[in-house]
Amino acid sequence: MRRFLIRFAAILSALCMCTALCPQAAFAAADPTVVTTNATAGWPQAEDINSTAGVLIEASTGTVLFNKAMDQQMYPASITKVLTTLVVLENGNLSDPVTMTQTGVNYAVGGSANQGTRVGEVFTLEQLVYGTMLASANDMATQMGEYIGGSIENFAAMMNARAAKLGCTGTNFTNACGMPDPNHVTTAHDMALIMRAAVAREDFRTIVGTGSYTIPATNMSGARSVTNHDPLLLSKDFMYSGLIGGKTGYTDAAQNTLVNAASRDGFTLICVTLHAVDAPKAAFDHVDLFNYGYDNFEMCEVLPAEYCEEGRNRIVVPKGIKLQDLEESVEEYDVDGTPMLRKTYLLNGYSLGSVSLTKENMDAYEKKLEEAAREAERAKNEKAESNKEDAVEDGKDKTAAISDASEKEAGQKMTDAEKSAGEKVEKIKKIFRTIIAGMTVLIILFLILLIRYFVKSKHFD
Repeated sequence: MRRFLIRFAAILSALCMCTALCPQAAFAAADPTVVTTNATAGWPQAEDINSTAGVLIEASTGTVLFNKAMDQQMYPASITKVLTTLVVLENGNLSDPVTMTQTGVNYAVGGSANQGTRVGEVFTLEQLVYGTMLASANDMATQMGEYIGGSIENFAAMMNARAAKLGCTGTNFTNACGMPDPNHVTTAHDMALIMRAAVAREDFRTIVGTGSYTIPATNMSGARSVTNHDPLLLSKDFMYSGLIGGKTGYTDAAQNTLVNAASRDGFTLICVTLHAVDAPKAAFDHVDLFNYGYDNFEMCEVLPAEYCEEGRNRIVVPKGIKLQDLEESVEEYDVDGTPMLRKTYLLNGYSLGSVSLTKENMDAYEKKLEEAAREAERAKNEKAESNKEDAVEDGKDKTAAISDASEKEAGQKMTDAEKSAGEKVEKIKKIFRTIIAGMTVLIILFLILLIRYFVKSKHFD
């Protein structure tokens, strides 16, 4: 029994070591009921994320590339300040002086991110914006809201109206800073739409892309230095190439929230995650989702820009998918009496984006395509005719060449025959000369012999 237990322990240890040493699967696609974009046929499969909810969209089209509970209402915490800043930039003047009131200073307390402002302290609206977005100062965000809206209640109404105009369906904000309130809620997709509008502004991109900012001394305080909290902008562990910037958030109820935008070669992605148990996990989610987007998708031009509204002529497609692989749907509508068309491109029923253009432009484009087709056909026919003529000329040239070759060959044969006959004549002449020479020698010998004979005969006589 002891021997059996020893062997069993050895086998168990070996199995444990093998399990530890064997490489784990490099990739595991998320359950399509959890990451619902994985359910689309032909869609690049994504892994799950740490956060409870998350979304990745392409900025120019709004196309959703990754969806995990993106429409679930949750607490946003300080990423609320993205909409706060957007409304301020759209309605205020950054050079305006703003005096702190009790409304803002109420948030300059423990448990609330703040810059220790005091009643009567004066800042410019720009300084308050940087304090809000970089240091997440609740006192400054609230003061901006009261300054722009006249009251926090009115400013919250402005925020909600702006969100609705952007297409948000699950957002209701009750304050300018994101402090806990059961009725202060949003969704990951809504926050992506808000961030999409914000990053369209150059001033917003400049603000969120700033690592640190110095607020000069005020009438009541010395200079303040504020530092950006976004880990993808400054942290060596998460710094992301192409990052535009974003905003962090945290409350006990919301846990860690994060919104970011990145752009590479004109391809801009927006990522939002809600309710991560710690900040590093939220940062990891953003790096993973951005990588997923840039590794698996690309922009595709569907029409010439000059025919499309605002020059928007591209959609986002999974890499390897061609335009001819997609389905198309066309919607007709009217804008101030002008007939319009919206062409939507789909992959197995999933929308990849739309382009809008006037019906007049569509007709002009189709006419241009027809003319191009006719021109291509004409060029094709001309080329075929030219090839035919070239073939005839080639035939003539070949016939002439053959004739020349035949004549040359005949001449050569004649020359060879004449040469052969001449050689035969020379041979005959040579033989004849040889025979004559031989006969001449014989005659001379005969004459010599004959003379000698007569001489001897005379002598004997």
